[in-house]
Amino acid sequence: MTTGSWDPGSGTVKASARLDAALLKRFLHIAEAIASSEGSEGGESGAPDSLEGLLAPEDRGRAEIMQLPTQAWQAALSGYSNQQLLALIRFFTLAEMQLPGWQAGVTSPVIAINSVLKSRGYKLEKPLLQWIRKNSSNRFLPNGPVG
Repeated sequence: MTTGSWDPGSGTVKASARLDAALLKRFLHIAEAIASSEGSEGGESGAPDSLEGLLAPEDRGRAEIMQLPTQAWQAALSGYSNQQLLALIRFFTLAEMQLPGWQAGVTSPVIAINSVLKSRGYKLEKPLLQWIRKNSSNRFLPNGPVG
């Protein structure tokens, strides 16, 4: 397990935080590789031991995107297919647990991605819900806060 350093300003989103297409494409590539190694909806397979080793150093430093509002995620992901969004759910679930400083709680992109899927009439299937619970301690995933 790795530990990160605490940033007193971490409760706010940095002005430089933005979702660009190239960054999301790199994350999606990793996410699709994870999904294909485990099956499309989750099943019993586990998670990779170190997501950190799959990311480029400059991408590991992009933790501020985890605090972006839901609207930013919804706009950035509107052109993605359902399968791509499912792969990104896996990626961001793991990122929050494995990467120092990537903890998001109620602002997790997983919640925003699930919202996009719901707006399309897609409901997460039980195996993926079980996979999220197995691989995350974030009590807000995948639906966000109750109420």
